[in-house]
Amino acid sequence: MSEVAALRQQIELTCEGMQRGLTGYAGVARHRFIAQKHRELQTYQEQLANHIGEELSITILTQLYDKSHNTIKPNQVEEEEKDMNKEPDFKLGTALSVTQIKVPPYFNEDVDSHVRRILQEHHITLDEYPQFFLLRFPDGSIMKEELPRIRYPRYEIQLPDAYIFYASQQETGLYALRFKIDELPEDLQRRYEDL
Repeated sequence: MSEVAALRQQIELTCEGMQRGLTGYAGVARHRFIAQKHRELQTYQEQLANHIGEELSITILTQLYDKSHNTIKPNQVEEEEKDMNKEPDFKLGTALSVTQIKVPPYFNEDVDSHVRRILQEHHITLDEYPQFFLLRFPDGSIMKEELPRIRYPRYEIQLPDAYIFYASQQETGLYALRFKIDELPEDLQRRYEDL
């Protein structure tokens, strides 16, 4: 068995172990168990990246993680891999369908619970991976580039329930999220208005 195949098998076994840990009997150490499994996945992904590159290793990790959690249909894996690596074909000002974006693997500590609440309220799925968070949007979501283009592309994302928020594509290819300030609690609004 090649080293790549062995690493892939280790990732798959670790993901299955995480799933069993999530669905098995509740225990005090569940959080520590899952955190350890995430660290293991990160190690395997980094080793895999040395052989096949960062993006492909993340794609494989994502596929195996999704497969173990039964979150995607069997024939959807190849389509998602193509979609994840394909840049949107934007003609300036045109709205395109969007199914998912990758964001940095954290939210600002001050607003974390508020961002997670907004995502949940609008049926946006948040999958957490060591290198990024994957936001999956409800069917019918659209993305439109904001003009004028500054250094990096900025987008308005509209969900089927008419909720709108914003994302800026960073140099890394990940997106930074922006929400309307009036959606935050008043104490945070005052803090961020001064920035």
